[in-house]
Amino acid sequence: MKTKTNTGDNISVDSIFQEAAGEIDSIFSSFRDLHEIYKTSFDTLEKSLDELPQAYRAKVNNARKSFSNMAKTVRDEQNSISNKLYAQALVILMGNAESITKELFRNLLRQNVRSVNLKENIQISLKSVLAAANDADLANVVLQKLESESNPADKLNFQNILQMKGIFKGYLNIEVDNDVANSLNKYWQIRHLIIHNGSIFDQRCIDNINKTDPEFAKRHIVGEKVTVNKAMYDECFAKLTFMFQSLDSEIERLSLRYTDGIDLGDY
Repeated sequence: MKTKTNTGDNISVDSIFQEAAGEIDSIFSSFRDLHEIYKTSFDTLEKSLDELPQAYRAKVNNARKSFSNMAKTVRDEQNSISNKLYAQALVILMGNAESITKELFRNLLRQNVRSVNLKENIQISLKSVLAAANDADLANVVLQKLESESNPADKLNFQNILQMKGIFKGYLNIEVDNDVANSLNKYWQIRHLIIHNGSIFDQRCIDNINKTDPEFAKRHIVGEKVTVNKAMYDECFAKLTFMFQSLDSEIERLSLRYTDGIDLGDY
């Protein structure tokens, strides 16, 4: 999927994210619709039983108990499936966000290489610079250097929102809202748990979340299974939307060029 939605001469990063998120939503919308139909049907039937005249209630009491047990079983199963689906949707959503920010940085660097801030400890050989025939070649030299850095503080890492925030600020002067980054940190950590730790909280994850959201960290313990519900997914989506809209504004504020699309087909 390669998106080219322009804001003026530049591409809107948020539009790329919204298109990717829309594809996720289309996958899970059928289940959500079915879940709501089941929920509404059971609620309606249960209400109808409550509204029966007193004379009939005793006669249907056993049937009502059986129905209530069945309704609870169905609701529990539906909620369990719903949580599993939202967990997978969150993994895909965060994966797309990571891919978009990674490709965004690469494309911004390629198109604005002479505006890049390089730390003094990052050394690029004069031979490599002189061998660059144009800005595109120079950008490739810089990218190769940054991507091969062994120092964690300098290496390009987009799997952690706090490090990603530092990368955009350090190399391109792009500000990522601190409150949004702190809010999203727990979702980056939860994604890691779902993929790499069987959806089970470990101490490292809780400690990492505690740095930015101590209230959330306090509610969870080591060994507890991660639960992702609709409210969490919606909050994550809203925070990511705000972040990408802010990145659009920052690119415009700094007069950076960004005219290449992002291809998420390889991610």
